[in-house]
Amino acid sequence: DLCGSDHFPIILKTSLRDDEPAAEHWKFDRADWMSFRTLCASRLSDELALSEDPVAQFTDTLIEIANQTIPKSHTSKNKLPKVPWFNDACKQAIKERKKAQRKLFRNPTAENVLAFKQLKAKARHIIKTQKKTSWQSFCSSLTSKTKPKTVWKAIRKIKGKKSTSSLGHLKVNGKLITDKKQIANLLASTISKNSSSQHYSPKFQAIKKQHEKKPVKFTSDNTEVYNQPFSLLELKQALQKSNDSAVGPDDIHYRLLTNLPESSLTLLLTIFNSIWESGIFPPSWREATIVAIPKPGKDSSDPNNYRPIA
Repeated sequence: DLCGSDHFPIILKTSLRDDEPAAEHWKFDRADWMSFRTLCASRLSDELALSEDPVAQFTDTLIEIANQTIPKSHTSKNKLPKVPWFNDACKQAIKERKKAQRKLFRNPTAENVLAFKQLKAKARHIIKTQKKTSWQSFCSSLTSKTKPKTVWKAIRKIKGKKSTSSLGHLKVNGKLITDKKQIANLLASTISKNSSSQHYSPKFQAIKKQHEKKPVKFTSDNTEVYNQPFSLLELKQALQKSNDSAVGPDDIHYRLLTNLPESSLTLLLTIFNSIWESGIFPPSWREATIVAIPKPGKDSSDPNNYRPIA
């Protein structure tokens, strides 16, 4: 497909490599929520709260149930993102343009050339109009309370821009590092060092050490309101306010939790309160997927010029 261009390429080559498995995403629009709730009610029992690691047991069981009732999609890294302005009219116009192009290739007559050019111009006009209409519709919905994040997100969607490409290399003391595992370990060690107390000046470290020797004057019998166990109402309110953010290594999406039946929510609340009262933090909650974001205007080959987002 020439995509509306007048240039006819002879040879196409690509340097893109997709040697990593494509990311999987839950397809919630095709989920069988009734079966999901039924399985949760039967398999997420109170016995899980008595296990050695209740969070891990709850997570593993919930993922097993989700895999049985919710399909997953595979997203290629090289696939272009969807744009909000692309509708059925654009799809039909492109389809007609491709059909005319194939007909022209098979039978290059003056009549077919003219028909192809007309449909190409028509497709270009429809796409341009839809882009304009989509942008005007979005701008009309803006108010003084609209967050800048929402605006920039919409702009990127309308333009169809892909997210920042993955990191290709780092440079340390003039040495080029291209191996993915070495890059990840170097970024991890650099971020760890920059976030630790070793990064502080000797003067600040001395003051910090001196003040940490002083005992903290705080007495409590744990009867304060903020020390009380959480209620089921509080858990439901927290889930209602949750956003569909990116999942962590456990692949637990907020949508899975908001669709839990009452019995499963009660079990989850029991686990949360057990953690709250015992102070024993689950090992899995200490893990996160870290994305290294390059600082704007800085040398992206320097590992010090990245900030981590979990």
